[in-house]
Formats: sequence, C-alpha cells, structure tokens
Amino acid sequence: MKFEDYFKRFNFYKAKGRGITIYDCPNDILNDFIRKNDEKGINYKFIKTSEIDDTFQINFELKNYENLIIYQDVSISKLTENIDFINNKLIYASYYLNIPIIFLSKLLKSEYVIKIKGDLVHNNYEKVVNNLLIEQLINLLEIVNFTFISPNLSNGLDNEFYTPIEKLFKEQCEINKIEYKSQVHFENYFVDFVLNYNGRKAIVECDGRDYHNPNLDKERDKALAKFGLPIFRFSGSELFHDANSCLQIVIKALSNNSQNKTYELDGDLDNSQLNAIKEITGPIRVLAPAGSGKTKTLINRIVQLINKGVNPNQILALAFNKRAAQEMIDRVSQKGIITAKKITDEGVVIKTFHSFGYEIIKNALHWNFNGKNEAIETRKLMRNIVDKIPDIDYWLKNETVDKFLEGLRRAKLELPPIENFTVELKNGEIIFEPYFRQYLNLQFSYNFFNFDDMIYLALRIIIEDNVLRQRLQNQFNYT
Repeated sequence: MKFEDYFKRFNFYKAKGRGITIYDCPNDILNDFIRKNDEKGINYKFIKTSEIDDTFQINFELKNYENLIIYQDVSISKLTENIDFINNKLIYASYYLNIPIIFLSKLLKSEYVIKIKGDLVHNNYEKVVNNLLIEQLINLLEIVNFTFISPNLSNGLDNEFYTPIEKLFKEQCEINKIEYKSQVHFENYFVDFVLNYNGRKAIVECDGRDYHNPNLDKERDKALAKFGLPIFRFSGSELFHDANSCLQIVIKALSNNSQNKTYELDGDLDNSQLNAIKEITGPIRVLAPAGSGKTKTLINRIVQLINKGVNPNQILALAFNKRAAQEMIDRVSQKGIITAKKITDEGVVIKTFHSFGYEIIKNALHWNFNGKNEAIETRKLMRNIVDKIPDIDYWLKNETVDKFLEGLRRAKLELPPIENFTVELKNGEIIFEPYFRQYLNLQFSYNFFNFDDMIYLALRIIIEDNVLRQRLQNQFNYT
C-alpha cells in the first residue's frame, strides 16, 4: 500500500484540511500510513475508537497536531456510544482548525448506512439521534476527505486526489466545457479551482463552509484578493444538491457586462441587529423580547446571505404561525427577492413549521388535508377504537374518547416512551400504547392526518426516508 501521492503534496492537503477516508481497512494499511507519517516527521495524533472512554474524553486535547488519525475498529452499535464526542470534539474540531482527518475504518462503507425506523422516536429517541450522528459523520467526511471504499487506492485515481464534492464540480466544468486548473498554488495558499471563462478568471473553493473557521477564511480570502480574482466558496450541501447551479453562478459572474444583483438592507438596524446578520457561516442564536425587531433581523439576514452569494434556493425560513410567515414573505418580496410557494420552486422558502411539514407529507404520502373536518374525523377514529374496548360503560365512552385524544396529542407532540405512557381514566391509569398503535393504523388506512400530524408525521417520514432527508439537508444550507 502506498501513500506517496498524498504525502508528496502534503503541504497542499494540510493547508486545505484534506484527509483520507478508507473503508474496509486492514491493519497493514494502518501501519503503513503511520510509518509514512513518521518518515515525514509529521506530528500526528493517533486514536482508536475502541479506546475512547470517559477518561479519554476528559483528558483529550486537540492542539498542535498536523494530522488526526482515527482507526475505527468497533461495530456501529459500539460507535454510537461515543459518536457525539467523536463528531464534536474530534471531527468538527479538526475540520474547524484545518487539521487533516485520516479516517481508517475496519467496517465496510455500507455498514454506516443505517435504516432508521420512525417508531424509534417513541421507543429510543437517543438511538435515533445517535444514528443520525453516524450519518452526519460520514457526510462530513465525504465533503472534506478523499474517500475510498476499499484499501486499493489505485482504483479511480487521477493525477490529483479529488474529494467527492470537488469531483462533482470538476465534472460540471468538463460537461460545460469550462477551462479550469485544479489545486492551484497562490503564494502561501492553495485553491481548489481557477476557472477561465470569456477571458476572465475566478477562484472556486469547494470546502463545506458550514464548518470552517470564518476567521481563517477571511485571512485567506484577504491574501488571495490581491491577485484580483473573484472568489466563490461553495459548501458540500450546495454541490451535492446541484453542482451545475454552482458553476452557473460563476459563469454568470464572469460573463461580460454582468453584475450580481444586490439588495438593500434596512438603514435603521442597530448594532446588535447588524452583529446578528453579518455572520454567514455556522449557526447563530438570537435572544430578544417581543417587539425588539427579530423579524426585521431575519429579513435582513436573508438579504445579507443573498448579497454574499448564497443561492436563494438554499435558504429556508420557518415561522410559528401563518401571520408571521406571511409578513416575512411580504417584506422579503418588497425588497425584490423571489420567494417560493413550494419547496421545489425557485426562491427563498418561507413557511410555518406546519406548512413545511404538510408539504413533506403531501409529497411523500400524496395525502391532502381537510382542515374543516379534522377535529371531527380525529374524534371519529378514536371513538371507533374506544367502542371496541370491553367493559367500558356507554356513558363513560365520550369521556374516554376525550382522555384518549388528549393522550394522542401528548404522544405525538412530546414523543414519550410509548410503552410506559399512560392515560388517566376514572377507574385508574391505562397503558395507552395499544390504542395509540390502533389509531396510527386507522389513520393510515383512511389516508387521514390532522394539524398535529403535520409535525409528527413529517418527522417520522424524514427519519425513515434517508433519501428525502439527504435531499432536504443538501437543499437547505441556511435555515
């Protein structure tokens, strides 16, 4: 096994935070890789996932390392026990600091593809979260690393290594016959691509900006700016969703006499609002009382994102009620920005949580919502169940239906462990699980859902459908 191609240009890959992921990796490959690090005098941190325990987590520090080598030598079920630490303290931290991650897995890549059952939201919510974190781990490695599904690195190698997202962009350049150079050296920095279109050049970075250190990016972009080339930075989500659209943004900007349209920010923003809208990468949280200008801040953050080059189709804004959503739509539209009526339409998607969930249900199950009769139909279905319960006096059935409906709402909105969830009746507590299951079966047989189901069923659909989940994650990079 040889790693000369990687180590030959290690300074380039280190500057970009590019590592290697190998699945189905035997011990001799691991030993060879460590030997190469030692020969090159690279200061690396070596971690076996089987050795991560509470003591390790407490004493762990990630600093002054040029490489992080993770040997993933445990089963998926064992990996989930420490996945939060691995993601947040190892993978994200290394990525943020531009430390290359070498992820060598004894398992096949297919073993990391986990089918999650929607029913787990009631039985083992922690397992749902941990399985999603496994998926998140693999997705991040796909963005930043050179990935090989077997230890045979010679399979499919070009003269340069390309990450999966770089390959997507490279393919679109070739399909559109756009001249490009990859992995270009500018003094102390390397860039992924330099494009040449109509005699004009641009730098393109395919680097998953969601997790990057914005301060490092600012320093890098400032140094590159002196070369006079515009810089375009696309995230993994954007490229996985539509790499051609990313390329077209660059082409449009390089077309003769074309200028990117900018939209005007409100002129009366205070310092706290300006601070809230200026950050482009990573999550932010704003704590503010009623009437303090939260909606204005959200509107101007959308404007700022678009002015900074974010595709409007990648922006999702959710409100708690219809009035707030419509106000946001009106105010964004007044600035000349297109808003989308449906998730798949062009423009910024602005919806309530319920309407967003409804569209997911409608697309996945092809069910329609009848708001006029939802309460009546919900009660009918529950009455059908109660009528079949023996030993309930007729005069208690309406009260039992009321209690069951209350339990149904709590079960769907609070997601308690359903096997222990009880409903209080006059003659004592009753385990609600069998009746909850009966209700779910009935509503699916009638293709029926109510207002609460717009959140509950949408959640279950997203959890169960990994293709849909990936599509939504890749589409909405800014929420």
